[in-house]
Amino acid sequence: MTKIILPKTIFGVNTEEAYNKIMSEDYTKPVAKPEINPNVQSQNGFIYVPSIDLYVAKERSLLGKNWDDCHEQLQNNGERMPTIPEFWSFVDYLKTNYQNRIEAQTILEDIFKIGIWRVEYLDAQFEKRKKEFFINSMHELKNGKLIPKYTEKLEDCLMEDCYADLNSINKQGLLTRKSQSQNYIEGSNAYFWYPRDKAVSRFSANSDRAFLYCNRDRSITDSEFGVRACREATAGKI
Repeated sequence: MTKIILPKTIFGVNTEEAYNKIMSEDYTKPVAKPEINPNVQSQNGFIYVPSIDLYVAKERSLLGKNWDDCHEQLQNNGERMPTIPEFWSFVDYLKTNYQNRIEAQTILEDIFKIGIWRVEYLDAQFEKRKKEFFINSMHELKNGKLIPKYTEKLEDCLMEDCYADLNSINKQGLLTRKSQSQNYIEGSNAYFWYPRDKAVSRFSANSDRAFLYCNRDRSITDSEFGVRACREATAGKI
């Protein structure tokens, strides 16, 4: 076998020094974990989700209020409504990393398990401009009106009402792939009502299935309609 001889320098770098540095590295060291916000402290009734640096309520509150009223009261309390992606991040954290597995399962069952009807609002409002759809989120109450902090063109998602695969979530939290099963499978799919103009979003479960609605009127309410309050880990972010 022919021995390969490296030049003494490549692009000004001493090859012998570079080789010795690489060989001296300890690759048995564990990979560093993502940094946790140093301001994080336990808050009663809330779960801290590291991936979004946000506290999310364990239970729904403000039952019986409509979408607008929930925003107003949350903001008065120094809280806010979760966006659709934040809702899914909370679900994923409960499924994979939250240490209290019994509590995690209880919350996941409240979200997905069929039985008593329950609904939680999400911070997304859809708007059609000419031939394009947009999604508004992170609403703030200003001069008596809810104003979105972010407006984005709607990414590709399903544009039909059907059971959708929960492993097909885009960055805006919308579902992109039809489920192979058009029957409800808890934790695997949900019935997706695709975005309509002027509609807001919510997630619900009833006696038959779980739904991600993107087609509901913001003024509709019921005694089972509520919201899962969120608190910023760093005060003053919104």
